[in-house]
Amino acid sequence: MMMRVTNKMLVNELNRNLSNNLWRMDKLQRQLSTTRRINTPSDDPAGLVKSLRLRTNLIEGEQYLRNIGESVSFLQTTDGALHNINEVMQRARVLTVQAASTNNPQAYSAIAQEIRELNEQLKLIANTTNGSKHIFAGSNVTEAPLQNGEWRGNQKDLEAEIGVGVKIPINIKIKDFFMGRLKDLYVDPLSGINPDKLEAQGLQEGDYLVSTANTLPPSEADEWRSLMGADNNPGAFFFNSAAEAAPIAVGNAATQQDSRYSGSLKIEVTAVDEAANTLTVNISGRVAIDSGAYQDINIAGLTMDMAAANDGAILTITAAQLAAGGLPGATQDLVIWNNSGAALGGIDDANPEFAVGNQTYIALSSAEANAVEAQSYLSSVPNNKAFFYEGDSTPARLGIGTAANQNDTPFSGSLLIEATRINPGDNTAVVNIKGHVYQSDGSYKYVEMEEVVIDMTRAAGEAILTIPASKLPGATQDLVIWNNSISGSALGGIYPYPGDPGVPADQLKYPLAVGDKTVISFSSPQTLPMNRVGINLQYPDTNGNKIDGGTFNFNRDAGSLNYDTEDFKFFTLNAKTGISYDGSITVEESQFAAVDRAVAFSYQMGVFEFLNDVSQKIELGRIPDVGNTLAGADIRLEEMLMHRSTVGARINRLELQDSRLTSTQLNFTELLSKNEDADLAEVIMNLKMQENVYNASLAAGARIIQPTLLDFLR
Repeated sequence: MMMRVTNKMLVNELNRNLSNNLWRMDKLQRQLSTTRRINTPSDDPAGLVKSLRLRTNLIEGEQYLRNIGESVSFLQTTDGALHNINEVMQRARVLTVQAASTNNPQAYSAIAQEIRELNEQLKLIANTTNGSKHIFAGSNVTEAPLQNGEWRGNQKDLEAEIGVGVKIPINIKIKDFFMGRLKDLYVDPLSGINPDKLEAQGLQEGDYLVSTANTLPPSEADEWRSLMGADNNPGAFFFNSAAEAAPIAVGNAATQQDSRYSGSLKIEVTAVDEAANTLTVNISGRVAIDSGAYQDINIAGLTMDMAAANDGAILTITAAQLAAGGLPGATQDLVIWNNSGAALGGIDDANPEFAVGNQTYIALSSAEANAVEAQSYLSSVPNNKAFFYEGDSTPARLGIGTAANQNDTPFSGSLLIEATRINPGDNTAVVNIKGHVYQSDGSYKYVEMEEVVIDMTRAAGEAILTIPASKLPGATQDLVIWNNSISGSALGGIYPYPGDPGVPADQLKYPLAVGDKTVISFSSPQTLPMNRVGINLQYPDTNGNKIDGGTFNFNRDAGSLNYDTEDFKFFTLNAKTGISYDGSITVEESQFAAVDRAVAFSYQMGVFEFLNDVSQKIELGRIPDVGNTLAGADIRLEEMLMHRSTVGARINRLELQDSRLTSTQLNFTELLSKNEDADLAEVIMNLKMQENVYNASLAAGARIIQPTLLDFLR
C-alpha cells in the first residue's frame, strides 16, 4: 500500500529533531556555565543520591570542625585559668615557706594579707569565661559558678560532639578543689542516706563519723533486736511470761531515771545458770557520756538476774567497769532494771530457754539535756584545757535549760564563745557568742551576740550565760547555760595575772586570756521518742596524732527526717591553733534508720578554705602548723598538674580529630567533584558537535522543504 508523505509531516519531523538538538545544546551549555555534570535530578538520579550523601557528610564534617575549634578554644582558656591557679598556689607556697622561716610578727601580718589577696584572685579565676560560657560551671555555663561564697555550678560533663556518635567532655570538674571534698566516703546502705546528695562545706580537716539513732524517753531502754534459739520465746530477751516481753529502763540505780549514758549495747550470753536464774554475759557497744564522743566498750563476765523483781536491777555495770572497758570519764553506774510491773520470768522449762550465743541489742538514752565543751583553745592550760572549770584540773560540768538548774531545753546545736576582755578583778569575762540553734521540728536560727559579760565564779545551779528567746527559732523561753557541778562547786574564777599587786610570783597563772575560745555542743533531753543525728570529729595535730574534736547531736521529732534533706550546721575548734570553723553537712534521707556508723569520711578543705586557714595560722604565728600546711599546698599543686595534663590530653585528641576530619573532608570533596563536576573539554567538544548538527539540520531542512504560496502570504 502506498503511503503519502506530506509537507506537514516533513515539517513536524524537522521541528522535533531541531528541538532535540536544542535540548542537547542547552544541557551542554548549562554544564559549561555551572561546570557541573548534574544540574537537575534527571541528569543522573543515582549520581544525585550519591552527591546528596557526600554533601551531608561534608556539612556534618564542617560542623564537627567548628565544634572542635570551639572546644579547643574552651580548653585553652581552661588551661590558662589552671595555669593562673597554679601560679597563685606557687606564690602562696613561697609565702608559707617565708612565714615558717621568720619570727617577725609584722612579717606574719603582711604575708597573711598577701595570701588573703591571692585567695580573692582565686575567686575571680573560678568565674573565668570563654566567650559567654563559664568554664568551671559544669553544664550550667550561663551562670557564674561562685556566687557569694556558694557554688552554683554542677558536676555534669559539658560535651562536644566531634564525630558521628563521638562526644568528648571539654570541662574540668573542679568544684571539690575549690569548695572541699569528702575522701574515703562510706555510707551504710541501711542508713537510708543518699550518698550522691551528701555534701559538706566549711569543715575543719579531719575524720568525721555520722551516726543515726532512735532515742527514747529517759525512763526507758529499748530492746530493739534479739537473737534467740528457743521456739517458745516471745521475740524478746527480757520477758515476764512465755508470751509477754518485759519493758526495761536504765538509770544510775534501779528505779532511777538519771542515766548520763546514750548509745547501744550488745549483750551476748556466755553461760546459763538455770538454778540461779542468772546469765553470764559479755557486753560490747558504743556509749557516750552526755553529749560526748561515742566510745567502743568491751566488758566480759557480767551477771544478769533473769528473775529480777519489778523495779529490780537486771544488770549493773559499775563506773569503774565502764572506764576500764573503754569509756574514760565514767563516774556513774549504768543499771538496766525491770520496768514491767511484774517480776521477770526466770529460767526454767516452763519459760523460754537461753543458750550460749543468744544475743540482744539495747538502745540507751541520756536523761538530761546536755551541754559540753566539745573543744577549747586557751593560751595557757593550767585548767585542763577547759574554758569553764571548777579548779585547776577539773572541767566544769555544764547544764542547759530554759532557766538555771533546769534540763528542759528544746534546742540542739552548738555555740562558739570567744573572750574579748578579761577582768580578773571582778572575775568576769566579756565574750562574743555565735551559735547554730535547732528546734526538734527542724526550724533553725543563727545566733550572734557581742559583749556578753560572764561571771566566772557562778555557783552550782546558777546561770553562766543566757540567750534570750527573741534570738532563738520559734522560742518563747530562753536558752540558759548553767553550772551543773556534781560536787556542788562554783566555777573557778579568773586567776591573778602578772602585775597584780600583792600576788607571789609562784601563784601567777594564765587560765583565761583575750582570744581564748570554746565550742559548746548541746542537745535536748529525750522526753519523747526522737530521731538523733550525731556528728563526731577527730582531727590530726602537728605530729599526726588524732584529737577528739567533739560530738554534735541533733535531736528531731520522730519521723521528721524521713524523705527530707537537712543541713546540719555546727562549729568546731582547733585546740592548738585556736582557729574556729563554721561548717555544715547536708544529708538527704529516705526512711530514717538507726545505724551507728551511717556515714564516715575524711574532709579535705577546698582551696578557698585552705588559703584562709593558712593566712589565719600565719597571722597568729602558729609556725609549726604553718610548716605542716606545705603538704596541703603540695597536694593541691599536684591536683592542678593532673587537671592540666587532662586538658592537654583532650586538646591533643581534638587536634588529632581535627586532622582526621580535615583529611576526610578533602576526600569527600574530591569524590563529590568526580561525581558532579563536568569535563569541560569534553563538554565544549560535544557542544561544538551539537551546534554543527543543529546548523546542518537547518540547512538540510531549508533545501528539502520548499517555500509555498502560503509562506509568502504570511
